[in-house]
Amino acid sequence: MAIVDRLNNEGNLLLVELHEDGKQNLYYRFGLISTDDGKLKGGIVWQGENFIHYDNGYHPSVAINEDNMVI
Repeated sequence: MAIVDRLNNEGNLLLVELHEDGKQNLYYRFGLISTDDGKLKGGIVWQGENFIHYDNGYHPSVAINEDNMVI
């Protein structure tokens, strides 16, 4: 599952990707997508090398609130 939202100050889109491994482990990672006047101009630049384990369970969900916090 992934969500793309909001431009940062450099004109990038924020990508949040969630992953479940089938063993009740939930992971996330962040990426930035470059844009130029609203048009995509590059691939995803992942922030960090790996997914980060954040919880246990199934069926993760994600949102970005108006304060740019991932919830």
